[in-house]
Amino acid sequence: MLPRFLKSLTAQDCTSLKTVVFPSTATEQLKEYRKEVLFLNCLKLNQQSLEAIALNAQINVMKFANRRLSVSNHDDVENYKDYDKKYHFYQVVYVYPGSSVLEWLEYKTRNNYIIIDMSSAPPSLPVGFIFCFALGMYGDTSLERIEANITISDREGEGKKDSVGMYIGLRNGTIESDHLCVMYDQRCSAFLYSRAKNQKEFKIEVSMVLRSSSKEILTLPQQMFKGFGISLIDTLGFSSFKQQMELHDSLHV
Repeated sequence: MLPRFLKSLTAQDCTSLKTVVFPSTATEQLKEYRKEVLFLNCLKLNQQSLEAIALNAQINVMKFANRRLSVSNHDDVENYKDYDKKYHFYQVVYVYPGSSVLEWLEYKTRNNYIIIDMSSAPPSLPVGFIFCFALGMYGDTSLERIEANITISDREGEGKKDSVGMYIGLRNGTIESDHLCVMYDQRCSAFLYSRAKNQKEFKIEVSMVLRSSSKEILTLPQQMFKGFGISLIDTLGFSSFKQQMELHDSLHV
């Protein structure tokens, strides 16, 4: 069983790993502070373990987002000038085998763009953006990280467009099968909210490049990007999610 205090885990190319066990209840997992969990190329993980990783990712990503959104005036003082070197500090990331964007995300697409509706979001609360990317195989062993460029514009994709980068570190290696990347990036989320908070609908587009260990920028093969999903979160939404998890535990004791 993975210990509750573990913040970072890299299990890369563990070809014999079949089972991963987390604390038995969601309530216990809500006490964790995991920020980076990479099961890259752990292709023998059984279905039960993959489902457990997916739930643990959802819990920790939503919890991290809630903590950041709960800090009053946080984005008035944060300039993110050190993001290039310390991007891990500003995000929580899970990477593990999988091919379908997770069902619990509000918006899902196999395209490189999606339309977001903010009309039901509470106007007085800041909103965060959780991402899930579906990635295909990539055989170059020099891969160090993926750089996702997130562009926001009006619903028709016309007029002014603004963009922000988001990094996904992969520790140098190949991607030997389809994988999912579930993440919350504080800089990206704050940027999107600052541009979107006065709009009911807007368009988000994703483009990606690869950066090698030699810092060379490589073109992302078309077949590697298989879609993405986004879920909006605010502090009320997290409270509701937490209550659902606690109720689930109480019904399955």
